[in-house]
Amino acid sequence: MDDTLFIEQLRDLSLEDGRAYIQEHIAELSDHAAIAYLLTDEALRLLYSPFISLKLAELLIFFGEYVHHTSSHALGLKAKGDALMMIGHHQAALDALDAAGEEFKLLGDEGNWARSRISWIVSAVWLGRVEEALQAAAQAREVFLRRGENFWVCSIDHNTAIIYAYIGRYQEAIQLYESMPDIYRTVTDQNETTIQLYLAIGEMNQ
Repeated sequence: MDDTLFIEQLRDLSLEDGRAYIQEHIAELSDHAAIAYLLTDEALRLLYSPFISLKLAELLIFFGEYVHHTSSHALGLKAKGDALMMIGHHQAALDALDAAGEEFKLLGDEGNWARSRISWIVSAVWLGRVEEALQAAAQAREVFLRRGENFWVCSIDHNTAIIYAYIGRYQEAIQLYESMPDIYRTVTDQNETTIQLYLAIGEMNQ
């Protein structure tokens, strides 16, 4: 199946019709990992349209359950948590991200476990769990550094800086913002537009 058509259909259909569409075309969706990452990437791209992102996350969870593919299910839970965080449903976001994190741990997928902490720490702070959020951020950052995933190092640093500013640790927030441009310039797995966008966001928040 053409990837663009598949994504367009799921983006435009209702949740129930999207589930039916997946069932109808399941024979064409045999590369479960590829489908999972296709939907994951689209849900992330549409994160600032969180209700569409949430629908895609629910469809990915459904796909994972339907084909018994745990990684798809875990990625769907992560995408759901990300979208719920954006909507402001922070306890529901933590529940989804905790479930995703447990599945990633069982799969031995530390990279996606760490990525599931990026939204987790934001929702945790909103719920008053500041110290837990900082601990989770430090653990995720360590994973990203070990894996050489500098884009995600900056993502976790950005959210950590926001937490520091929120609790009045302004100097630590400034230090993180000042260090981010140098780290971003080492990123090779993202396009230049994405990097410039994040640099601009960092400068705006200083």
